[in-house]
Amino acid sequence: IHKISPGVDTNRFRPDINCRTVLEKYNLDGRKVLLTVSRLVERKGHDQVIKALPEILAKVPQTVYLIAGTGPQESYLRSLAYEVGVADQVLFAGFVPEEELPAHYNACDVFVMPSRQTEGREGIEGFGIVYLEANACGKPVIGGDSGGVSDAVIDSITGLLVDPLSKQAVADAVIRLLLDDNLARQMGKQGREIVERDCTWNIQARRLHHLLQGAISR
Repeated sequence: IHKISPGVDTNRFRPDINCRTVLEKYNLDGRKVLLTVSRLVERKGHDQVIKALPEILAKVPQTVYLIAGTGPQESYLRSLAYEVGVADQVLFAGFVPEEELPAHYNACDVFVMPSRQTEGREGIEGFGIVYLEANACGKPVIGGDSGGVSDAVIDSITGLLVDPLSKQAVADAVIRLLLDDNLARQMGKQGREIVERDCTWNIQARRLHHLLQGAISR
């Protein structure tokens, strides 16, 4: 069995994208920005980030959490943010067009999506291409150690893998990266390098082509 993962367009997702429009739209100047890009469904773990925010804010008061996407959990997540007392720090961007995603990644300090396994047909994260898109933009990532996320996030190299069922683990990882700029930059830089070296669509296409040629020859 040979496994070929999804790829990323590193010309489209890159660290030098102008994100001024995003910063101004959400008033993010001078803030530490956490970002999740995904459908708003249970398995993505938005709720764990929201529950972790009070502890994060105690250590990094200027933090905000920007959520890009729509889905059935939006009303629950909004209510949860009020219940936890962080409604002013959780920003719902709604649907973000594909062409605007690179600027949103560039506007964040840390990309976080602590995916976990849930019940149902789509209850497991098969990979997580958004982690690679964030890495391609030079950002460190935090992912839930569940499903296929470990194929997309190299722990302690391109980001951090955490227990997705533990809000404490999420809080600790976020605080670590927000307070250690050098570590965050290093992981973002390493993430970009690994995506360029191993994870572009051209590279993955060549791997598939090579495997198909081998199969045909046999």
